[in-house]
Formats: sequence, structure tokens, C-alpha cells
Amino acid sequence: MRFIYKLNIMVFILILSLNVFPQQGQDSLGYKWDKKELDSLKNKWGNIVSIPADTSIKIVPPAYFRPYGKNGFIHQGASASIQILEIDNTPYVMVTKGLTKEYFKTQGVKLLAQEDIKTSDNKNGKMYIVAFKVDDIPFERIMYFTGDYNRTIWINANYPVAARNVLFSVLKNSVLSVQF
Repeated sequence: MRFIYKLNIMVFILILSLNVFPQQGQDSLGYKWDKKELDSLKNKWGNIVSIPADTSIKIVPPAYFRPYGKNGFIHQGASASIQILEIDNTPYVMVTKGLTKEYFKTQGVKLLAQEDIKTSDNKNGKMYIVAFKVDDIPFERIMYFTGDYNRTIWINANYPVAARNVLFSVLKNSVLSVQF
């Protein structure tokens, strides 16, 4: 009798898990992906490459980041986000020319580092790391600029300083995966 009771419990749990955790259309955080998101392109590694609305930009978001707004991704549990902007008719070298330590200071952020760095597709770009606070909580932002003579691709990745050791390289790799 006890065996049948345990068997019924196991069957119930199995059926419940199949209904609660479907394999398609929903990620582990419960975000339901629409058809457009599921039909996203795949990059050479087989990872989903999301295409933000209203741009021709493709990027590999980090695991568990979900689409947020028109041109971004968010991981609410980590308080981290990625925003993507395309600026037409402006070469990125012109945009970055004026981004100096003094300019960042006037914007209320502190420039921590800057680096010329290429995308995973070997396109030139410039990365800045800046520090700022939100409600007295220290954050950092990766600001990455790339593009060509006709447009600038500007990607911001924000994360709390307390999670830098976990998030920085993940966000940097995502930012550098940009394709356009």
C-alpha cells in the first residue's frame, strides 16, 4: 500500500513538472518568449542572437538576461542591464572624440578606464568604464562604441560594483559580441 502511495506521488510530481516547466517558449526565470524572439538568428556558436527592435544590431545577451524595453536586456536579480542605441549619420570616432575624463566628470560619472578593443567580428571600437551611484549604491557602466563611417553603435552595460567579479567579464563578452 505504501508503495502505491509513493508511486502516485511520484507520478503527480512528474506531471506537475511537465506543466510548470515547459521546454519551449519559456526560460528558467519564467519569461515567455514570443514567436519573434524564438525565431531570432543564431550565431556561429549556436547561441540565440537577439535583435533589438528598430535596429539592425545583433548581440548575444548573457544567460538569464531577458528583453527589456525596445533595445535592451535586463537581469532583475542582479540589477544589471544592457541598452543598445544606433545613431545614424554619425561615425563612432566622432562621438568618442569628445569623451574625455573632464567631460565624464560634467556628467556626474567618474572615468575609471578606457580601451581600444575590437568586437568578436574584428571591428574596431572603444570601451569606457565609468562609475556612478544610484541611491548611494555604487554602480559601474561599460560604454562601448563601434560602428562605421555612417553610424555609431552605442552599448551600455550597467552592473552593481558589489557584483563586478561575477558580471564584468560576462557583460563585456556580450557587448563585444555585437554584429551589425
